[in-house]
Amino acid sequence: MNDRHASLGRNLQALATEWAQKLVEEGQPMTPSDVVRWAEAGVRIERLALGQATSRTEVNYNRIAAPILALFQQIVQPALPEPVRAQVVRDFADGVNEIRDNVSGDEGKRT
Repeated sequence: MNDRHASLGRNLQALATEWAQKLVEEGQPMTPSDVVRWAEAGVRIERLALGQATSRTEVNYNRIAAPILALFQQIVQPALPEPVRAQVVRDFADGVNEIRDNVSGDEGKRT
């Protein structure tokens, strides 16, 4: 089924290309937006059939991390006993940096 769907997606993309050429060459009644819809549908069907992402979402690390860091500083840090506070704060900061690196794709690049 996945192979059949991927093939269908590729065929739709090929049809969209052919139809776009006909629009230019012969003045077919199909509009450019029709061609775009067929091409997008073909790409989406092919990607779904092959298990690939059909959209991407950007993660804004600062929007996520800032409230977490503020809560940590406001609630957790003051509750820590003095002998362990500095180490826990360092460990927490290292964990936040590791998450940031994983989210941004920079793992292993820090020195």
